[in-house]
Amino acid sequence: MKKKKKEAGVNLDHVVVNMVELASELADARLRETFKGKIDKRDAHGDGVYTEAAQDEFNDLYDYYWDMIYTYSEKETLKITKLMI
Repeated sequence: MKKKKKEAGVNLDHVVVNMVELASELADARLRETFKGKIDKRDAHGDGVYTEAAQDEFNDLYDYYWDMIYTYSEKETLKITKLMI
């Protein structure tokens, strides 16, 4: 029987993530690394928001990462389903 990979008490064979949160975090990190120009501003309530140009770039990056994560998760789901049959 194959042993499960464990690191610090975490089963690395099965990890559940929130795809929206993951895509958002990846897009934000990439935006902050590569965007040329002002990224943040304060709205009328004093909350930090992206500038219009940064928001447009974030949206493109989010779509890119969402598609990548979704495509991968669909392939893995299909692989797991085939193994179960």
